[in-house]
Amino acid sequence: MLSSLLLFITYGPQNKFLEMFCAIAFYILALLTKEYAIVFILLLGTYGLCFKPKIKLRHYLIFFAISLSYGLVRLALLKNETGVFIFKQNMNIPHLLLVISRSFTEYLRLLLFPINLHYQRELHIPYSIFCPYGILSFLIPLAFILFVIIFRKKKPVLFGSIWFIVSLIPYQSALQLNAIVAEHWLYFPSIGFFLVISSLLFSPKADNGKRGVPYIFLVFIVIAGIALTNSQSRHWKNEIILYNYILKFRPNEPRVHNNLGNAYAAERRYEDALLHFKKAVEIAPGYSTAYFNMGAVYLEKQHFYTAATQFQKALTLNPSYTKARLYLADTYNRLGITYYKQKNYPKARELWIKALKIYPGYSKSKKNLERLRNSKKSDCYSISNTLK
Repeated sequence: MLSSLLLFITYGPQNKFLEMFCAIAFYILALLTKEYAIVFILLLGTYGLCFKPKIKLRHYLIFFAISLSYGLVRLALLKNETGVFIFKQNMNIPHLLLVISRSFTEYLRLLLFPINLHYQRELHIPYSIFCPYGILSFLIPLAFILFVIIFRKKKPVLFGSIWFIVSLIPYQSALQLNAIVAEHWLYFPSIGFFLVISSLLFSPKADNGKRGVPYIFLVFIVIAGIALTNSQSRHWKNEIILYNYILKFRPNEPRVHNNLGNAYAAERRYEDALLHFKKAVEIAPGYSTAYFNMGAVYLEKQHFYTAATQFQKALTLNPSYTKARLYLADTYNRLGITYYKQKNYPKARELWIKALKIYPGYSKSKKNLERLRNSKKSDCYSISNTLK
C-alpha cells in the first residue's frame, strides 16, 4: 500500500506509464494479501482533496475500478462466509457510538503513552455518556476533530489526521470482529498520526528561533522508544513468558489460558498445561478447543479413558470438530493395542471397531483388525460380520 501510494504521488503528475503500472500492481498485491487494503481508495481520495495534485481523474478511476472488481469477485466467490466486514445485527446505535468513541480514545492513548502493551486487550465500555468514562470518551474524539479543523490549512496535518481516522474504519465495532481494540490494528493508522506529529514539529513556523527544540524532542522520543521496545521485547522471549505476562492484565481470559496450556504442553510440562486448560473451561464451559487440548495431554500421558472423555466433550460442544473425532478414534485405537498386548483380544477388537465407527477412514484401526482376523489367536472370532 505504501509503495503504491508513493509511486502514485511521485509519478502521477508526470503521467509516467511504467511507474503508474507498478503502483497499480502493488495495490493489487496488497488487496490479495489482505482485504484491509481497500482503505487505500479512501486515502487516494483524501490525498487528492488535500493537496489537489495535477493527476488525471482516470488514474483515480483505475484504482476505484480495481477495488470494485475485487469486491464483486469476493462477494461472488466467498459469499461473505468468512464473516469479515459484515455489519452486526440489531445494533444499538447509542451504545455503538460509545464503543467507537471509547476505542478511538484508547488508540490515541496507546500511541501517546505506549505502556502496558499486550494483546487480548479488554476495553471498559462506559454504560452512559453521562458517566465520567462516557464524557471523557466523547470529549477526546471531539477534541481531535477540533484539532483537525484548527489545522486544516496545514495540508500534511489534515492528510495525516484523516489517514488516521480512515485507516481505523475497518476496525470499528459495527463490524463482526474478534476484538474491540487490538494493538496491531494501529500499525497502518499510526503512519498518519506520526505524519501529523512530524509536520507540526518540523513545519517552517516551528523553526523560528527554536530550531533545536524539535530535534531535542525527536531524540527524546527515539530514546524512550528504544527503552520501551527493549522492555517490551523481553515479554516475547517465549510463549510461556508471553502468556503469563498477558494473564497479569487478563486473568479471566480463556483463550490466553488455553494458549499458555499449549505452550506448557509443548515443553512437556503436562501438569502445568492441564491446570490452565481446566481454568479455561472453568471460565468458558463451552470452549471445545480447551477440552480437545486437555484430551491431547491426557493422551500423551497414556490416560486413555480420561482423554476419550475430553475428546467426547469437545465433540458434544462442536460436532463438526474433525480433529477431535480423529483423536478420539486414535485414543480407542491405542487403547485397543494395550488390550491386545494383554491378550484380551475381544476387548481390543471392540475398541478398534469403535474407533472405526467414530472415524470410518481411520486406517490404523483397519490394519489392526485385519491383523487380528489373520492371527491364529483370533480364529474363533467372526470379524467380517461386525465390520459391516
